[in-house]
Amino acid sequence: MSKAGSCLLSACIAVSPLLAFNQESRSLPKESDLLANPGLIGTWSERMLADDRKTREKAAAELVQGGAESLPVLRHSLLSSNERLRQEAFEIIRRIGAGALPLLTELLGWNEASIARDAVSILIDLAPDTETAQPALIRALSDEDPRVARDAARALGALGERASPSVPHLVKALSHRDSVVRLYVAEALASIGPAAASATPDLTKALRDPDPGVRWAAGEGLAAIGPKAAPAVPELIETLKDEFLYVRICAAGALGSIGLKTEAALAALEASAKDPATRAEAEWALHQITGVAPGANSTSSADARVIRPRTGTSKPAATSSGVLAWGTRRLADPWFPAAWFMWEPTTGGKLTRPVRMSVGCFWHFERRMAHFYGRMRLRE
Repeated sequence: MSKAGSCLLSACIAVSPLLAFNQESRSLPKESDLLANPGLIGTWSERMLADDRKTREKAAAELVQGGAESLPVLRHSLLSSNERLRQEAFEIIRRIGAGALPLLTELLGWNEASIARDAVSILIDLAPDTETAQPALIRALSDEDPRVARDAARALGALGERASPSVPHLVKALSHRDSVVRLYVAEALASIGPAAASATPDLTKALRDPDPGVRWAAGEGLAAIGPKAAPAVPELIETLKDEFLYVRICAAGALGSIGLKTEAALAALEASAKDPATRAEAEWALHQITGVAPGANSTSSADARVIRPRTGTSKPAATSSGVLAWGTRRLADPWFPAAWFMWEPTTGGKLTRPVRMSVGCFWHFERRMAHFYGRMRLRE
């Protein structure tokens, strides 16, 4: 074979995969194609549910590669009564990611609850691309299905400060009949931070919510708002007496984050610092307000203001009972979300109530861990 022929053959081999990919992309039917030829829907359904694993994987790969062009096929798959086909479609949508936003926002308005639940669940993980989906998420906050409303709040919270246009709607949702919705709404406001300052009155009111989870989430929200939440200080002082430990911890942290120096706040925090369970957070709050490190007086040198790590508490360890310990002290003031509704110091570490929810918003988990690691360093 001549040199020119060899070069031509090599070029054809190199180009052929690209041609095959383009042909596969062009093979994805449009909405008009599916309406004109309903048999195409059946063909794709058979490929997606084929007994042969390679056939299923190839069909899924083509749809994922097609991105937004695959949405008509996936939409019709979700219209099917076949639950397995629906789950396959949702898994492909999850893999497509942000390219599937138009379909996901449409699905939030479908009457079938299971469809809306799966759609909003995917939207949580697509932040910050979901910023433009806020109108649909706001509507979902008032969905009749509490599970949809819960995840709508989580999806908005995942946007952080980008969700500030949604603050008025989140404030309205703080009065939702479902306590878990209220919890996630307060967490979303906490994630938004100072831009959620207009929510201060409603978060302050939420400190008296009958559900302890909502109360501590309200405390986190006020802490995240910071100095602009100063009107909440009197209620936070009262919350330091709450029967639930983590609510008291969050109230102390909020007072420190707000930083308003009043005699009432200082006296309440000093009293809270005498309780071993709330000492770390109360001392951190006092330091934030006064600038004086624990154990130092106002005439101490600048070195006394430096907060040093507590000896022997570099990381948490799991005890044989499954309860986390920090150094040698059992953590009644838990640092891990799964324990928040489970452990109270007044019961000697016994399980005081069942976990009624998937406690904590795990999009908020990293901030919480930083929060607790920062507080546990205060005492030597």
